[in-house]
Amino acid sequence: MSLIIKIEKLKFLLKKYSYFYYNLSSPLISDLEYDYLVLILKKLEKKFISLNSLNSPTKNVGSFLSPYFFKIKHLTPMLSLKNIFSMKEYFIFIKKIYKKLNYSKKLNVSCELKFDGVAVNLLYKNNKLIHAATRGNGFFGEDITENILNVKFVPLYLFGKNVPKLIEIRGEIVLLRSDFLNLNNYYKNKNKNIFSNARNAASGILRTKKNNIEFLKKLIFFCHSYGYIKYFKNHYNFIKQCKLWGFYVHNSIKFFNSINSVKEFLNIILKKRYFFQFDIDGIVIKINSIFKQKILGYNRVFPFWAIALKFNSNKKKTKLLDVEFKVGKSGIITPIAILKPVNISGVNIKKALLYNKNIIRKMDLYIGDFVILVRSGDVIPKIINVIKSLRKDVFYIRFPKFCPICNNKIIKNKNNLYYCNAGLNCKAQLKKKFLHFVSFNGFNIFGLGKKNITLLIKNNLIKNFSDLFYLNVKKISFFLGIGKKLSSNIIISIESSKKIKFSNFIYSLCIKDVGVVMSKKLAFYFVFVKFFLLIDINDKKLINYVGINVVKNVFFYVNSIKNKKNILNLINVVNIYNENKETKYLKNNIFYNKNIVLTGKLNKLSRSKINFFLLNLKANVKNFISKNIKLLIVGNTYGKKYEKAKELNIKIINEKEFLFFYFKYKIYY
Repeated sequence: MSLIIKIEKLKFLLKKYSYFYYNLSSPLISDLEYDYLVLILKKLEKKFISLNSLNSPTKNVGSFLSPYFFKIKHLTPMLSLKNIFSMKEYFIFIKKIYKKLNYSKKLNVSCELKFDGVAVNLLYKNNKLIHAATRGNGFFGEDITENILNVKFVPLYLFGKNVPKLIEIRGEIVLLRSDFLNLNNYYKNKNKNIFSNARNAASGILRTKKNNIEFLKKLIFFCHSYGYIKYFKNHYNFIKQCKLWGFYVHNSIKFFNSINSVKEFLNIILKKRYFFQFDIDGIVIKINSIFKQKILGYNRVFPFWAIALKFNSNKKKTKLLDVEFKVGKSGIITPIAILKPVNISGVNIKKALLYNKNIIRKMDLYIGDFVILVRSGDVIPKIINVIKSLRKDVFYIRFPKFCPICNNKIIKNKNNLYYCNAGLNCKAQLKKKFLHFVSFNGFNIFGLGKKNITLLIKNNLIKNFSDLFYLNVKKISFFLGIGKKLSSNIIISIESSKKIKFSNFIYSLCIKDVGVVMSKKLAFYFVFVKFFLLIDINDKKLINYVGINVVKNVFFYVNSIKNKKNILNLINVVNIYNENKETKYLKNNIFYNKNIVLTGKLNKLSRSKINFFLLNLKANVKNFISKNIKLLIVGNTYGKKYEKAKELNIKIINEKEFLFFYFKYKIYY
C-alpha cells in the first residue's frame, strides 16, 4: 500500500471511529487502539509533510456535532491532551518545557487521575450556572444544560469567597462500575442493545433527549480544570477553591515540586487502579503555574503544559483454539490464531496474527495452549507468552502443504516463509491483486470494492486484469445484483480508466516493492511499455537509480510467461500515455525543483490539494522562510513569513496567480 493511500485510509478510519465513539457512544475499537492509530498517522504525516491538512484527525479535537442538539461556543477552546505511554516520553515532555521556558529551577507539577468519562464545560456567570456543553469539536459543544441539572456534584450556584463574575469549570462525567452493570442488566431485560463500557453508557445517558432522570442521577461530575479563568495564580489554588464552591475533586490529586515524584505517583495509581469504583485510563500531569501555562500555550489540538500518561492495556489469559491460514496478495501464507474470545479495553478479541512459522516455533506454541494476549503498543492483538504450566491435550501446529484456497503446492523460500506461487490462478491472490489494480493509484475504477470484486471472481467474469474491460452493463447488473444506473456508472468508470499514465499502469501490476514513488521512477526511466518489458537485470544505471531488489522483482515479474501475456492483453485494450514528455515539459514551470513555502489561507483550494499538486511538479514544500526558499505562495491572512520573504527578495505570488498555474499544469498529473 502506498504512503498516500495509507494516510488517507487512516484519516477516513479515524474520523469514522471518532463519529461512532463520540456521537453514537458505540466504539468500534478500543481507546488504546485509537490512540496508536493516531500515533501512526502522525508519524506518516511527518514523513509526507505535503499531505498534512487542517482537517486531519491529528489536527482536530473531539467529535462531529450532532444535529439534534443546540450548539454552544466555548469561551476558550476545549482541547484534548497529548497522549504518551512511558516515563521516557514524560521526561522528553518536561525537557521541552524547560527549554521553551528557558527555566532552570524546579517545576511544580500536579498529578491527577485521567477519568475515562465524558468531558463537559460548565459556564457560570454572576455565581449562576448559565449552560453546560460537551467538548464537541473543541470550539463548539452540544448543549446538555437540561440534563446536567440532574448530575451529582454540579452546583447550580457557586457560594463562598473569590467567585469570579465569569468562569468556565471543566471536568469529566463518569458512571460507577456498579451502576454500569445495573444499567446493562436493565437493557438486557428490555431486549435492548447494551453498552460496551461505562464511558459510553455515561455519554449515552448524558446526550439522551428523553431526559431519563433516574439514570442521569447516577452520573457524577469530577471537576479537574478550567477554561476561561481570572485571578488565579496556579492550578493548586484553583482546585482548593473548587472544593469550597461545592465541586467534587477526587482526593488522589497530588502536587509535587519534583518531576521525579511523578513515577512514584504512577506506581501508586497502577496498584490502586482496580480498587476505584470508576474507570481510569491513565494519569494527567500539568504544570502548576497558570502564568507558565500561558507562556507555553497550545495548538489546535492540545495544550503544551499538560499531558496524559496512559496505561497500557491489560494482559489477558485465553486459549488457542485453532490456527487458520490466510493467503496474501503476494501469495505469502500467514497463520492466524483463533482464540477463545476475551475482552480487552472493551473490545472482544477472537483472533491474533501469528506472523510466520519461525515465531510459532520460537514461542513453542501448540493448539490448545493457554496464552497471554496483549494490545500494548500494537494495533493488532498479539500473543506474547505461552503458559506452559497449564499445557494439556495440545496439538502440533502444522503448516499446510497445499494452498487452502486453490490447492496449489505451497513453496518455502529462503527466509522460511511459505507461499503459494499460483498467482492469478489462486482466487485469494486474484481478489487482492484486483483490488490493488482498481485502486486510486492504479486504474482508479469506481464501484469495484471488495464485495463486487469477489462476486465477479466467484462468477468467473474476471480471471485476468484485461477481463475487466470486456464487462458490460447487462453482466454487471445481473451478477452483482445492482441497478442499471449504478452498473452504467461502473462501465463509464472502466471506459474512462482506459487512458492511464504509465506510472499508474506500473503500480497497478502489483509488483513486489513497487509502490507509487517507485512506479514514477520506473516510468520516468523506461518512458515506454515496450522498453519496460525488455528490462535488463544487469542494467547498472537502472540498479543505481532504483536498487538491485526492485530491478530483480521487475525482471522476474515481466519475464513470467503468465504476467507477460497479461501485460500484452492489457496493452491491447488501454491507452498508456507517455509521462516523460509531460515531465520534460513541466520542467519549464516556476515550481519545478524549487523550495516553496505557503502562508495564509487560500479560498479555492485546501492545503492538502496544493501540497499534492506541488509534489507532483517535483517541488519541495517547506515550513519556514530561509535564503534557500525560491517562492512564497500567499493567501488571505499572511504574517511574518510574508515580511521575511520581502526582506530576502524571495519571489511572492498570490492566490490568483497560483490558480493560473494550477489549472494550466493540473492535467499533467
